[in-house]
Amino acid sequence: MKIIITAATKGGVGKSLISINVAYALKELGHKTGLLDTDLAMPAIVKYLQLEGREMQTHQLVEPIMKDGIEMLSAGLLMEPDQPVVIDSEKREALVAQFIDRTNWHVDYLVIDTPPGATDELQHIIRTRKNDLKGVIVVTTPSSVAITQVRRSLEMLKRMKVPIIGIVGNMASFECLSCHHINEMFKNGSNNTLELLAKEFNAKLISTLPVYTDVDHDPLHFVKLLTYGLKNIGF
Repeated sequence: MKIIITAATKGGVGKSLISINVAYALKELGHKTGLLDTDLAMPAIVKYLQLEGREMQTHQLVEPIMKDGIEMLSAGLLMEPDQPVVIDSEKREALVAQFIDRTNWHVDYLVIDTPPGATDELQHIIRTRKNDLKGVIVVTTPSSVAITQVRRSLEMLKRMKVPIIGIVGNMASFECLSCHHINEMFKNGSNNTLELLAKEFNAKLISTLPVYTDVDHDPLHFVKLLTYGLKNIGF
């Protein structure tokens, strides 16, 4: 089993949504795929994929939930909706380790959605699972603030000798509902900014995605685009 981490330097860039679409894209490419949500504060995958009320089954190992041919597990299955989570870093790391090592995964790739920032969960996975780590997919918007922050994260990953699978630029443009003109979200030139960022860190630009306003009802909207992007980089 190879681990793929999806990471973002800040919240609100659509990382969890991209995690879901990456998992489904890998399945479309013929890989047995798992999806693990380790975000204890905002476990969005349960909401997006309507897994509320599903119970984790535990025998000797935790049994992942099967949905659409993908094995899934989320910290959100352990808590009530809107329940605040206060847990120290040691317990966070122990829970992440249990989700990875004490779960009955039967997959080629395990996509792990990590909380935004250089969190304990992210660093624990990088530190303890380097032999199993395929690499990190970094999710960002093309805004200058986001690019500045993500550059720091990419530099950190580089220094830690963590493979960077590629960058997904999310919310880069939007289509006018009246005239259908494609507008860039940021005046700094979204495609160019993301391409320069990828080139600077010798990374692939997997895909540049537009704003999509109906993700609550259609969270798999970007599967085809990400399938194409992942195929182009060798998956």
